[in-house]
Amino acid sequence: TDVTADTLTVRASLMAGSSTVVLPRLVAGAHYAYAAAVTDGLGHTGEPINGTFTTPPLPDDLVGFHVDPSGDASEPVMMLSPRVASGFNGFVAVDRRGNVVWYYRTTGAAQGATRRANGNFVLNDLGTGLVEVTPDGAVVHTMAYDYFGPSPHHDVVETPQGHILFISHDLRTPPGHATIFGDAIYEWVPETGEVTRRWSAWDWYNPDVDWGAASYDQDWLHANSLAIGPHGNILLSLNWLDQVISIAPDWSHIEWRLGGRTSDFALDSDAVFTGQHSFTMPAEGHVLMFDNQRESTDPHPVSRGLEIALDTVRHRASVAWQFKAPDDNYAPYLGLVRRLPNGNTFVFFGLPTGVFNGHETVGPVAGYEVSPAGEVVYRDVVTGVLSVYREWTLDAFGDEQ
Repeated sequence: TDVTADTLTVRASLMAGSSTVVLPRLVAGAHYAYAAAVTDGLGHTGEPINGTFTTPPLPDDLVGFHVDPSGDASEPVMMLSPRVASGFNGFVAVDRRGNVVWYYRTTGAAQGATRRANGNFVLNDLGTGLVEVTPDGAVVHTMAYDYFGPSPHHDVVETPQGHILFISHDLRTPPGHATIFGDAIYEWVPETGEVTRRWSAWDWYNPDVDWGAASYDQDWLHANSLAIGPHGNILLSLNWLDQVISIAPDWSHIEWRLGGRTSDFALDSDAVFTGQHSFTMPAEGHVLMFDNQRESTDPHPVSRGLEIALDTVRHRASVAWQFKAPDDNYAPYLGLVRRLPNGNTFVFFGLPTGVFNGHETVGPVAGYEVSPAGEVVYRDVVTGVLSVYREWTLDAFGDEQ
């Protein structure tokens, strides 16, 4: 009643006697009026119970975090993983008006996350490991970070079987080398705790040959994006090699490599990408990514959302669609691109203007929903942050409508 917020409806099946109904997506520090009524199996509705309550304010280290939206987003909730200037690390959900409606504090940097079919979130906390969290903030499963074993970083995704795939460090000491941090993909079953290594870059790449300009012993490949493709293939981005790959659904082989020195496709000059993040396949023969353009030789590089069409007969790769922000935003690190159910594309730039890891950046931190014709239908600008690893959209946060 004292903020501009949506009116929400929640329907829940209740047990006889005492039951709890979770009210998701409430704005912090707001005064609410509610009406609750019970309908029995015959369709009879009882007298409503009316009342009010006030939600607690945001914690001090989130007060300086702001999301300023404009336009009309096609999905009502945005999830972000910010490093707030006042000290907050974690995940924050905002509604389409920019109100904070949920947050989860992490002990380390907040990186990839996925929404399970059961409605819970699996969050990647670099200080803890993987954490499965319900919409009301309860932790139901964890998989601890193990420096010498499964050590989740960067990204997670749920399989159709309800299991969790995640990128992990994979430490090896090859002859004549110090210990090198490679990358592997593990599978975690939250309900049983079972963890299985499914794939390792060491079986397909050689540090004596496949060594990027940014590679070093403690971070050889910098795998930074994980997704499942249209035929069950596993999509992995190897940032330091400027390469993305498709792994066969049975893990038996690499179906193709795109970009970098060992690409299976010749890229048209305008399709060349570097320092990429957030690699998916919206359809067979098409790949979608955030092209950071970190290694560009252009004196004024511009990051972009990039869709590439793959010609598997001629082994050519060409630009099918791209989006550059109107202010020529350049984010040499971080970022995300996702194709939305309505055909629009969400493109996110995660760095403010300044210097990040020795690179001059051009902000702001901003997300754009863009039509296939390139029209910006929604934009939000995030302030009060040092960086935001990702921002992505949700059609709901819990069971609210």
